[in-house]
Amino acid sequence: MSSETPSETPSETPSETPSETPSETPSINPSVCLYTILFTVKGKLPAENQYLQMFTLWLSHLLRANVLDHKDALNVYIDTESFQYLQKSLSFESLCISFPFKLNFALLQPPSTLYEGCTWKYMFDTRLYTQTVLLYCDIDIYICSSLGAFCKSMKENTIYVHPEGPINDPNYGAHFSKEELTVISQAPGFSAGKFAIHGKQLAEEFFKTMRSCIAKHVPENHYYTLEQPLFNYTIYTTFNHTHINTEYFLEYISVNLMNYRKEKTVFLDCMGDPGNGAFHLEKFIHTIALFHVGLL
Repeated sequence: MSSETPSETPSETPSETPSETPSETPSINPSVCLYTILFTVKGKLPAENQYLQMFTLWLSHLLRANVLDHKDALNVYIDTESFQYLQKSLSFESLCISFPFKLNFALLQPPSTLYEGCTWKYMFDTRLYTQTVLLYCDIDIYICSSLGAFCKSMKENTIYVHPEGPINDPNYGAHFSKEELTVISQAPGFSAGKFAIHGKQLAEEFFKTMRSCIAKHVPENHYYTLEQPLFNYTIYTTFNHTHINTEYFLEYISVNLMNYRKEKTVFLDCMGDPGNGAFHLEKFIHTIALFHVGLL
């Protein structure tokens, strides 16, 4: 496994783990580029970051559940110190050479704040993937089955988002003015923990808009849900409703094991208390344990 010199521009620093490429076989499922972010805030020790432990578990299950195949890719935006720590772990390198799909790590300097780290998801360089569907997913979301099968019915030129609560809840709508919230008071608030984009041009437009919004908005007091209110603001104010699908995810997501359906659920979202690694790791281990003994 190799890595290149860290840079503030992640698109310039992908490091690819070696893997054998199986022979191409026809498939009716679209190819998927799954990506995520993983970081330790500057001044903190990676050894004390429970999200790094969670990532190893998350990564191992991608293989066990055949979440991705040879035509798919996984891109991880990670800080240099966390990456160096992972490389020294017992299982990390063994896991990385076991995957049939392309695995890249884009290296950045440790973020100064939790908020800054969470904005990395909008720095994604669309030149880094050739797959049909781009899917972002937090690592506290347990993925149960094939993402190709999940994306099979997605339509081109569409952003897929997951409604979680009312937009007038500050967790989603904190960036809107009171007047703006009055107009959309009955609308749902969307999770920034997972979203999918079918169409590279639309993806480029989305990331460009989000980066602009983040650059212009430097909150004196960061929102509890970090950049999620900016995510909602961008979705509602920039993109025509014909480009947004708010229904698709609902069939496939179980939040904290609620409404779980073994034959249908793809994502088990262990959400809550942003940035609390111990909290999320405990919930994630609980979910994995239930799967291992056949209770899920």
